[in-house]
Amino acid sequence: MAEQTKYKLSDLDKSGFHMEVPLLLFYQISPEVNVQELLSSLKAGLNNALGALPFMTGELQLQENGELCIIKDENSKLEFDINQVNSTGQPSFSDLARTSFAPDQMGYAKYLPAAATDRKPACLLKLSLLEGGLVLGARINHATGDWFSIDRFLSLIFQGCKAHREGAEMPTFTPDLNRGPFNTPLDAAEYTRQESVEKLQFFYVMEKSQWKPPAGSLSSFEAKIYRVDGATLKALKGECLPYLREGGFVSSYDVLSALIWTSITRARLHLDPTKKGCLSRLIQPIDVRSRDPGHTSSEHYFGNAVIATQAGPINSDDFTSEDDPVRGLALAAATIRKSTKAVDISLVNHLTSLRSSLGPTEMMGSHADFTNMDVFVNTWALANIERYDLGHGVAPVALRMHTALPGACAVILPTLPRSSERAFDLHLQASTKEHDFLKNDVVFSKYIQSF
Repeated sequence: MAEQTKYKLSDLDKSGFHMEVPLLLFYQISPEVNVQELLSSLKAGLNNALGALPFMTGELQLQENGELCIIKDENSKLEFDINQVNSTGQPSFSDLARTSFAPDQMGYAKYLPAAATDRKPACLLKLSLLEGGLVLGARINHATGDWFSIDRFLSLIFQGCKAHREGAEMPTFTPDLNRGPFNTPLDAAEYTRQESVEKLQFFYVMEKSQWKPPAGSLSSFEAKIYRVDGATLKALKGECLPYLREGGFVSSYDVLSALIWTSITRARLHLDPTKKGCLSRLIQPIDVRSRDPGHTSSEHYFGNAVIATQAGPINSDDFTSEDDPVRGLALAAATIRKSTKAVDISLVNHLTSLRSSLGPTEMMGSHADFTNMDVFVNTWALANIERYDLGHGVAPVALRMHTALPGACAVILPTLPRSSERAFDLHLQASTKEHDFLKNDVVFSKYIQSF
């Protein structure tokens, strides 16, 4: 038997064990680019990244003692599955670009690595060569890391590729793998269930026998790509200011999330008036690396360092008025800002200690229902997309992702260097009828461009 190396993950990482992060990066390639040399440089970049993060070649296993680990041995490897898409009738890169690489216009599955059915690899990678471009597809197990960590891994590959092409020194990275701050605290017994439930807000303890699957299936929802430019966000933020309390502050992220939240809620009330007056909440994951007053972790931590928090619940009537929509939007943005400010790394202790207190017949439930009145919003907008440059002018033109979460959810995608103006693409999943409403909604369409 080959000698194994075991990389222990944190207790917080366990929440991502059954989830994958599938994503796609689209690169336009000019005719003068030597594709074979580019592929050789990408392989060199991948090998360099794996030198810093060798566990990305391994497989996740849940041990009998409850520990979650990545296991690798001398046979473990991670390579690009290279696919030449040159069959007659297959879309060219420019064909895909005309659809804004939208999930409802092109099939993502053919550009993603095939999902593993009998194991849980940390990562799978695929390169698809098209006429005029290249698509990198990735499936990364969520327990391996959050978006910050995924971004760091991908950046290492791409920076290494660029360095190899330009004859520069390969990039280096030393990850912080101290799992302590994200494990169940040693004094977990001192965290009462009541206190932890109150701190976590939308989690609670339930009997496994009471669990029911979400009311809506994933097939009931579809994802579309929308776009908002930075100038519009700045203007909308200014419109909200008169409605905030003196000295109040909201970020561009708060305002965009609020616009998504209020717009989807307004669509739901229009489509089902019986929901009038129902409560609505927004769930968002918050990175606690920078919310660590005791400096127990660091910005180089590689793993999961995000915890979900809720804004609200708010009475849906209070923030969906068509007579004064900006007032409701400002209320939602201020509510999001308030919930974000309340988050720090101590919430990890409450989550892991609550999880450790569960009996054999118990599980953690969530008050959030994204198929009903709640909305999930995440942001990948902080990714440093300049680090995705492959060198000699080969830069990404779009990043896309896929979600397996039934219900209303949105991911704010990174700014890409398509023009001098800052703009964000928005991956928005909702029901077909909700998308139809948003397309004609005066408020939503005023600020957000649809395709």
